[in-house]
Amino acid sequence: MLEKIIEFFKTGRFSSQDGSDLDNQSITGAEHNSQIMRNIKAVEFENEGNIEAAKQLYLKNVDEGFVGVFPYERLSAIYREEESYDKEIDVIHKALEVLADEGSSGRSSKHPSLVRLQERLESIRQLKAN
Repeated sequence: MLEKIIEFFKTGRFSSQDGSDLDNQSITGAEHNSQIMRNIKAVEFENEGNIEAAKQLYLKNVDEGFVGVFPYERLSAIYREEESYDKEIDVIHKALEVLADEGSSGRSSKHPSLVRLQERLESIRQLKAN
C-alpha cells in the first residue's frame, strides 16, 4: 500500500488494481503536499500497529476535505474493523460529498471509487440493521 501512495505522491496518479486512475489531479500547493505526506505517515503508523495515530492523520485530511478517496477508504476500513459503524457512515458521506463536488470537473458517478464507496455504505447499513 505504501508503494501506491508514494506512486501517487510522485505522479499525481493513484491506480487501482484494475488499472483505473483513482485520483488524477495534479499535486500542487503546499496544503495538498502536506495532506499527501500525512497519508504516507498514516500508512507507516498503520504498518507499525499505531492505529490511533493513523486515524488522527486521516481525520485531519478528511476534515480538510482531501480530494481523493484514500484517507476516506482507510478510515472506513479501520472503523469497520472497530465496529464503529456510525463513524464509518459519516466518513463515507463526507467522501461522497467531496467527490461529488469534484464531479463537476469530470468524475463520473460510475467511477470505480465512487461505486465502491456507495457499495460500502450499503453494506454498513445492512450490518447495522442486523
